[in-house]
Amino acid sequence: PRSPWSSDISIGYQRLGGNADSQTINSELNGQYQIEQYSYQASVSLLQVEKDGEEDKRKTEFESQANMKLSAQSYALLNATYVADRYGPYFDDFMLATGLGYQWIERDALSVSTEIGPGFRYQRPNLDEIDDDDLIMPYSVSEPVELAIKTPCYSKCFCFNSFPADPTLRQAQGP
Repeated sequence: PRSPWSSDISIGYQRLGGNADSQTINSELNGQYQIEQYSYQASVSLLQVEKDGEEDKRKTEFESQANMKLSAQSYALLNATYVADRYGPYFDDFMLATGLGYQWIERDALSVSTEIGPGFRYQRPNLDEIDDDDLIMPYSVSEPVELAIKTPCYSKCFCFNSFPADPTLRQAQGP
């Protein structure tokens, strides 16, 4: 029998020297569990960049999703995402959403689905990293999200390369 568990880990290191010395460390851990009509997936990724001995970037991302099949192509979902980015536009970016998903295509080489539903988001801006002309709000946002659409597509060519796409549209109430 096939195990309901699967996981993978990725670790990368890059060191560059020249006019400026830099080193980059990134890692990602993914885990999936699937049994009968239920599936769960979670991933954690870390990125740290140092330039000339000083930290230049530090980012941590977490995403978790639980799905329950309703039919051969539709499912209910609960999704949580969190991004902590010390040098990005937001120190904290959290979203919790629930909704329905529809699997349009499911093949070995291509998977296309659409997910839609309400949610809640919290964002704490990094005022040191945003300018007056940026579209980033210069205050913390804590609001319900009226609509969240997520359409992930994964294409694998010759089983060597994968091309993920994860466009997301979020509509929320203004301040």
